[in-house]
Order: sequence, then structure tokens, then C-alpha cells
Amino acid sequence: MKILLIHHHLNPGGVTRVMETQCEALRRAGVPVCVLVGSDSGHPPIGDEMHIIPELNYLSAELDATSLEGILERLQKSIFEHIDNHTVVHVHNLNLGKNPLLNLVLRNLLDGGVSVMNHCHDFAEDRRPKNMALLHQVIESFAGLELEDVLYPSAELPCRYAVINAFDRTRLEGKGVPSEHILDLPNAIAPPGEDPGNARSTIDDGFATQGKDLWVYPVRVIRRKNIGEALFLLALRGGSTHLLVTQPPKNPDELPSYEAWLEFCEEVELPVTFGAGQKMDFETLMYGADAMISTSSHEGFGMAFLEPWTYGKPVLGRDLPELTSGFKAKGLQFPSLYSELLWEDQDFASLSDEEQRCAITAVLEGDVDREAFLEQASLTQATTSNPPIHHNRTCIDEQYSVQAYGETLKHFYGSSF
Repeated sequence: MKILLIHHHLNPGGVTRVMETQCEALRRAGVPVCVLVGSDSGHPPIGDEMHIIPELNYLSAELDATSLEGILERLQKSIFEHIDNHTVVHVHNLNLGKNPLLNLVLRNLLDGGVSVMNHCHDFAEDRRPKNMALLHQVIESFAGLELEDVLYPSAELPCRYAVINAFDRTRLEGKGVPSEHILDLPNAIAPPGEDPGNARSTIDDGFATQGKDLWVYPVRVIRRKNIGEALFLLALRGGSTHLLVTQPPKNPDELPSYEAWLEFCEEVELPVTFGAGQKMDFETLMYGADAMISTSSHEGFGMAFLEPWTYGKPVLGRDLPELTSGFKAKGLQFPSLYSELLWEDQDFASLSDEEQRCAITAVLEGDVDREAFLEQASLTQATTSNPPIHHNRTCIDEQYSVQAYGETLKHFYGSSF
């Protein structure tokens, strides 16, 4: 058996970390992995071998039929040459719809009897109208196929699914996917590298953060990550805390919102560093921080709720019960998460960017009872109690190990195809 691992890129972020861990887990399980990506983004090679196929990159909606035909032909040829009778194709985030031509190629593989594992992280149906429009354009208008038949092939074809939470399992079952064709595969959490011991001083020297508490916001700034709420909580801290935001958006559609936040934070002099992950490695930021904060309104797996504990850091911010309920069932504890943050009788996450900026300005001008909001957001407790770091780290080591992840995948490949 050989695994052909496919994704659009190796950009910094959650899916890339999952792929890194997956390659390591399968190496330990004795399963060879060949990786195909559209771009490595400067990332070191992963897997036993890796190839760059530019046609795997995100697809533009502006392409005409002739251009689509050319890309489809090259993409299919490039993937097919890595297929033999022992290959299982394991593709990440196919149903997000970033390149529907890949959906067509994989449907052709399925029709030819090739085993395909669709590893789901996100879905175009979840508030991604541009992705849905691109899927309709390519799958229906260009290829003349039914979209649902391509996204959710017949159970008679050798297509299997890996899901990272119970919600997505239910979604697939609702689409007619047999339960036994779905693997529950929570992301493995690889142990971090050794604490260098000088992470805090490195951050202080690099970002002039001396004398402040440090929070890390370890995600790419896109709308569903709800950066405004993190900045609101930062403002409530009255200058005692500095926020390190790791990555800017990659999607050009997200840039105007991001740039507006940069301009606003500079104007009101909030203690925040944007793009910290572009100037300093992730492990330094995590080891040097006091806590990690998450204010996302929607997540696929919720790596941010688990990974910080392995660095000995507590998780603060917005609870997402659809994810954390599963973590809690495995024994983890989250004493510093809140279910909602009310501003003028509305949950803060539902406010527009401009409304959020007005709320932050009100805090900075002293028109808000800061202590009341800190209490509402569980941040008073977070700064005065001992977080369950050892307990949660032990749970993660036991429940989300790389070794178990690799053996689970190997067994499913062998028993399902």
C-alpha cells in the first residue's frame, strides 16, 4: 500500500500541520507517503517524496472553458502518473471547493476503481458563497455533472471519508454516506520541541513587549476568526497585555478587513503585533507567551483548544461547544472560556467590524465597566487561578497521540478498500 497525499498548498496553518503529523504517523506505521501540492510556500518537503503540481493551486473563477480544459488535462495527467494498483489517494479539504477541477479528477479516479479518502476539514456549504459559485460553475456549467454527485459520490464507488468532529459525521450521513465509510479521525497533537528557555526574552527583544502579559492569537486573520473580539478583550486589559497575532490572511478578499484592523489598532495605539508568525517561529511565540486566546466563531477541528496546553499555556476566549464538548468528554477542562460576550444585548461576534471598533473605542475612552466585562469573559478567573495545564497535557498525550493516529489510519485503509 502507498498513500498519495494531496492538498492545494503547504501554507502555514492547521491543515499543513495535520499533513506533517500524518506523514510522521504513517512513517511510524510503516506506510510510504508521496505528497502532491500546488505550492510548498517555502515549507521543507514532507513525506517520503514530494512533488509540486501548480494546477493543484486554488482555481480562479475568471477562467474560460478553454483554460479550464487545459488545466484539467495537465492536472489529471500529473496525478495519474503517481497512481498504481496499490495506491490510496488521501486528499485534504476537497469539499471546500477551492479547486473544483481536482474534484473532477478524483471523480474520474473513483470511476476507474482507485481508492480515495476524502479528509474533510471545511465545507463550501458553510457560509462560503464564492466557493459554492465556483463549484457550480466548474462542476455543472463546465463539466455538465450534478454537483451533489461529485461532492458526495455513490456509496458503490471506493470513496471513504475522514472527519475531525461528530458534527461533520452527521453532515455526511445526512448526504447518504454509509456510517461505515466514515472514519472518526481527530487530529493528532504532536509533542512540541524542547523549550529553548529564552523564548520570552527573544519576544521582548523582537517586539518590545517587556513588562506585559503576552497573549498569542495563533491563527490566520479571516472573518470567522473574529479578530475584533480578541482586540476588545485586549482593550479591557488596560494596557497590561500585549497581543501577538501570528498570520495575515492569504485570501485577497480578506485583505480589506485585515488592513482596516491594522489601521485602527495603530490609530488607537492598541498593544498588538500583527504578523508575528512571519518574524518569529511558532514554538518561540508559544513558549514565550502567557496564554493563547481564541475568539473564532467557527472552527473545523479546534486545534487551538488543544495545542497550547502541550506548551504549558492555558486557553482563553470563546467556547465552541460543538467542538469542546467532545474534548471535555475525553477529560479536558476549559475553565476560561465563555459562551457569549454581550455588548448592548448582542453577542459581540455578531457585530459588524465597525460596531466592534466602536465598542473597543468606548473601552479605551473609559466609558465601559471593564471589570464587569472581564468577569463575563472569564478573564478575571483566568488571571487569578491555576489552569489545569498538567491535567490537560496528560489527557492530550493519551487521547491524541501520533502513534495511535497512524495505526488508526493504516487499519482503516486496509479494512475499507
